[in-house]
Amino acid sequence: MPTPKKLDINRAIKQRRQHNMSIRDIAASQGVPKSTVHQALQRVEHSPDYLDFVNHKDGVFEELQYRLLQEADGTALKTMLNKRGLTDVAILQDKIQAMRGQATQIIDVRGAILQLDGRLEQLSAVIHRQETDDN
Repeated sequence: MPTPKKLDINRAIKQRRQHNMSIRDIAASQGVPKSTVHQALQRVEHSPDYLDFVNHKDGVFEELQYRLLQEADGTALKTMLNKRGLTDVAILQDKIQAMRGQATQIIDVRGAILQLDGRLEQLSAVIHRQETDDN
């Protein structure tokens, strides 16, 4: 007797949200019963974490943007530039403003990068002074 397939919940959520697939189609694509898909999606959609994310998405994105920028030192900044990290930060900002109903505009990311690089140098100098003062 073949072992039953397990539902890939992340794939099911993507199929439902991004591809607008029916529960029947998701079940068929993953080889699981419709009831399994339905129950799993219901658990996700009614979980406090999911509801909190949906209701406060702008704040979640803002926190993510903040953490990305906090991680950016000189080396990380260069890596982020090579991997679109700062572009992603700008995209997050655009999404945050759109969710809040604020006007958005296309910005020159290069100018923002130069400003950020200058601020990172200033921040690094402040941290270095604090470390020196503490010692």
